Amino acid sequence: MIGPASLTFLAVHTGGWGWWVIAAVFGTAAFAVRPVVAWVGRTARIAAPAPSPI
Repeated sequence: MIGPASLTFLAVHTGGWGWWVIAAVFGTAAFAVRPVVAWVGRTARIAAPAPSPI
Protein backbone atom coordinates (compact mmCIF):
# COMPACT_ATOMS: atom_id res chain seq x y z
CA MET A 1 0.00 0.00 0.00
CA ILE A 2 2.88 2.38 0.64
CA GLY A 3 4.63 1.67 -2.67
CA PRO A 4 1.94 2.98 -5.03
CA ALA A 5 1.25 5.97 -2.79
CA SER A 6 4.96 6.81 -2.64
CA LEU A 7 5.38 6.56 -6.40
CA THR A 8 2.33 8.74 -6.97
CA PHE A 9 3.54 11.31 -4.48
CA LEU A 10 7.02 11.43 -6.01
CA ALA A 11 5.70 11.70 -9.55
CA VAL A 12 3.01 14.29 -8.92
CA HIS A 13 3.97 16.44 -5.94
CA THR A 14 7.74 16.92 -6.13
CA GLY A 15 8.03 19.16 -9.15
CA GLY A 16 9.98 16.81 -11.37
CA TRP A 17 12.91 15.61 -9.25
CA GLY A 18 10.77 12.73 -7.99
CA TRP A 19 11.09 11.09 -11.40
CA TRP A 20 14.85 10.89 -10.84
CA VAL A 21 14.26 9.16 -7.51
CA ILE A 22 11.87 6.69 -9.14
CA ALA A 23 14.40 6.02 -11.92
CA ALA A 24 17.15 5.44 -9.35
CA VAL A 25 15.02 2.98 -7.40
CA PHE A 26 14.09 0.98 -10.50
CA GLY A 27 17.64 1.14 -11.87
CA THR A 28 19.09 -0.12 -8.60
CA ALA A 29 16.57 -2.95 -8.52
CA ALA A 30 17.40 -3.89 -12.12
CA PHE A 31 21.13 -4.07 -11.37
CA ALA A 32 20.52 -6.08 -8.19
CA VAL A 33 18.33 -8.78 -9.74
CA ARG A 34 21.05 -10.83 -11.43
CA PRO A 35 23.39 -11.17 -8.39
CA VAL A 36 20.47 -11.90 -6.07
CA VAL A 37 19.09 -14.63 -8.34
CA ALA A 38 22.57 -16.16 -8.67
CA TRP A 39 22.99 -16.12 -4.88
CA VAL A 40 19.60 -17.79 -4.38
CA GLY A 41 20.58 -20.48 -6.88
CA ARG A 42 23.76 -21.24 -4.90
CA THR A 43 22.10 -21.23 -1.48
CA ALA A 44 20.89 -24.51 0.00
CA ARG A 45 17.25 -24.76 0.94
CA ILE A 46 16.71 -25.32 4.65
CA ALA A 47 13.36 -27.13 4.52
CA ALA A 48 13.98 -29.03 1.28
CA PRO A 49 15.05 -32.65 1.57
CA ALA A 50 18.30 -33.69 -0.06
CA PRO A 51 17.79 -35.13 -3.54
CA SER A 52 18.13 -38.89 -3.66
CA PRO A 53 20.28 -40.46 -6.36
CA ILE A 54 18.36 -42.41 -8.98
